[in-house]
Amino acid sequence: EKPLSHLPKDEFSIRWEGTFSFEGVTKFVCRGDNQLSLYLDGASSPFLSCSWKDDDGTIARLALEGEHSIRAEMFDGEGSASAFVFWETDIESCPTGQFLAKYYDNTNWEGTDRFRRCDDTIDVNWGFESPWINKEKPWENIPKEEFSVRWEGTFSFEEGAYAISCTGDDLLDVKIDGTQICQSTYQDAYQGGNEELVSLTEGTHLVHAQMKEGSQ
Repeated sequence: EKPLSHLPKDEFSIRWEGTFSFEGVTKFVCRGDNQLSLYLDGASSPFLSCSWKDDDGTIARLALEGEHSIRAEMFDGEGSASAFVFWETDIESCPTGQFLAKYYDNTNWEGTDRFRRCDDTIDVNWGFESPWINKEKPWENIPKEEFSVRWEGTFSFEEGAYAISCTGDDLLDVKIDGTQICQSTYQDAYQGGNEELVSLTEGTHLVHAQMKEGSQ
């Protein structure tokens, strides 16, 4: 259908522009057919673009404070036409004692993570299901295969020796303060995983873990 009575149903374009208030890391989402691009503060190059190929939407995150202008431009060639823009303040960090978990729709932790949350522990078993489905926000959805997750958090320790256990399928890697402590593959998982002893000084330490799931 036509967007307006005086515009054709194909071969048209629309521009939206407004000033909005932001506070902190902001996740932007766009879906458009044929093409939709977002621009910040009058920039000539878009910070986010999407097309009819991006079914669940394309994501970008920006750290913004105060008022900023957002411009959206879309064009339609032939066939159906649509435009959708959404943004919300996202998680930037988690308190000491929690992991910031980032979920990716690929196996290499590449690009912009699609979903974030704070986790107290790393103890999940998704089986053959997707680790995250949000029907109200489909751009957050993670496939049941070919995905990866990264956890990172600061935790307080007393001085002493700690047993670090890890079990992962297909691959789980654990580091403390940048040093690899424990790694588990799907072969290790079948045998109960791995456990390593590590000596830690009193105070806070950065714990980093990342896992990936292939096609099985």
